[in-house]
Amino acid sequence: MDSRDDAQRVSVYDFEIQTFSTIPAAELAPGMVCVRIDGVEGDVWVDGAQLQLNSHQHPPFDEEIRDLLRQIQAALDEVYPLSLEAWEDGFRRDHTPEREIAYWLHLAQVYARLTAPDDPLGATFERRQDVFTILTRCGIAPRERVLTVTDLETLSREEAKRVVDAFFEAREPAQRIREQDDV
Repeated sequence: MDSRDDAQRVSVYDFEIQTFSTIPAAELAPGMVCVRIDGVEGDVWVDGAQLQLNSHQHPPFDEEIRDLLRQIQAALDEVYPLSLEAWEDGFRRDHTPEREIAYWLHLAQVYARLTAPDDPLGATFERRQDVFTILTRCGIAPRERVLTVTDLETLSREEAKRVVDAFFEAREPAQRIREQDDV
C-alpha cells in the first residue's frame, strides 16, 4: 500500500460495539460525522445517529446572544424549524457555544444568500432543503469529504459543489474560529 492509499483511509468508531476500524474515505456513508474523541489522536468518523446530548455546560444566555439566535432562527426556520428556546438549549450544551453560534450564523448567512428569490438554488423548498443539508455537512466534514457524506435529492453535483464552495470561500470568521479552537 502506498502513502496515497494511507491518506485516503479514515478512522471510524462504532459506539454500539465500541470498536475502531479504518476504511477507505470513499466508503463513508451519508450521516457520518467527523469528531474529536477525548483520548484519541486525530479526527474520527462516527454515525451521527449514535451521538448523544451533553448536559448543560453554560447558564442561560443574555439578550445580546439571544438576538444572534433569533437571526439564526429567522434565516433557517423554513428548513430547520426550532424554537428560540431549542436553539438556546442546544448551544448551552456545547463546550464552545461561541464557536458554534459563529458557525451557525455563518451557515445562516450563506444559506440566505444562496436561496435568495433570484437564485435557482432557492427555487423550491426541496432545493432549499438540499442547500441546508449540504451546508450542515460543511460543518462536520472536511471540504473534500462533504459530498461523500451527503445524499443529494434535487441538486446536481455541480450545484452542490457551488454550495460547498460558497460555505468555505466565505467562511471568515466562523471557520477560522473553529480551526483555532482545534489547534
